[in-house]
Amino acid sequence: MYKQDLDKYLQTKIPKAIFLYGESEFYISHYGELIASKIGGEVNRIYFDNNFNNVLNLLSGASLFGDTNIVLLRTYNTIPSNTLKQILSSIEDKSFLIVEFYKNPSISDTEYAKRYRSMGTTFKLYPNCLEVRFFAPTFNEGLYLLRDKAKKLGLEVHANALEFLLEVQNNDIGIALNELEKFAIDKKITSELVEKLSYGIASLNIEALINALFDGENIALILEKLEEEGIEEMDLLREVQRHFYILFKLYAYSKAFGRLDYKEALGYTPPPKVAEGLSRRALRLKSEQFVKILDTLSLWRIDSMRGVANSKLINLSNIKFCIDRM
Repeated sequence: MYKQDLDKYLQTKIPKAIFLYGESEFYISHYGELIASKIGGEVNRIYFDNNFNNVLNLLSGASLFGDTNIVLLRTYNTIPSNTLKQILSSIEDKSFLIVEFYKNPSISDTEYAKRYRSMGTTFKLYPNCLEVRFFAPTFNEGLYLLRDKAKKLGLEVHANALEFLLEVQNNDIGIALNELEKFAIDKKITSELVEKLSYGIASLNIEALINALFDGENIALILEKLEEEGIEEMDLLREVQRHFYILFKLYAYSKAFGRLDYKEALGYTPPPKVAEGLSRRALRLKSEQFVKILDTLSLWRIDSMRGVANSKLINLSNIKFCIDRM
């Protein structure tokens, strides 16, 4: 089953168990939360815990007050076939299972496909159990989601503002949707406001942190200030990740064409001062450094989801070491 099939299904029915996988982490997470909200009830979230017996125990046991019981499992690992069959066959009347299966950064696309096909086949064996594959949202799909949220926020949308926001966020719909919250105060979104509020780094301390990665300053002190501001780790990760993706796009374009054209490489032209800083950093790094940095950002995401202590400082220090020493 694909996204459009799931959309039709959810108009009239709710699956007893569903397996979500594919090329879009955003859609996997988005539909996991959407389905949980449609079911309604207590949600037991199990993130990256390989003890799948916990899932079995939660689904086979009734809720403490006899209410709806939902288990939302987020995992990189394959559930063994026999264990999965046991889980699916033991779901109680008021219990539901949502499995978000993400690609582990350490495995190939081929290996990921092998794993999701195996699990998806098992889901098909049971009634009212679905398996859904997602592809990366197209630009138009991203715009549809942005328009829908802007409408819910009561925002007045000016011409091309949402397109510009999506381009600035490197077509990452998850980040772009979060960014819309910033425009609630003004009750409108224009290209000028996007450039002011979403272009570049949202916080001076985040900008200082990224500067410190390149300029040899103490990142621990800046992290302390960010924590005092109350910034969420995933928000910080997204900002740092977006910055390095922009640098990589500029680097790749320069390697391919022997020149830099910001409009062609990024889809928009940054202000001159910002463009100068981006190009200087992009051309400073080498291919192997980008690979290491992007891998570290992926590992940071995993560490954050697992609740690893000091994951911000550890992974940022690794990125800084990569920039300074490689």
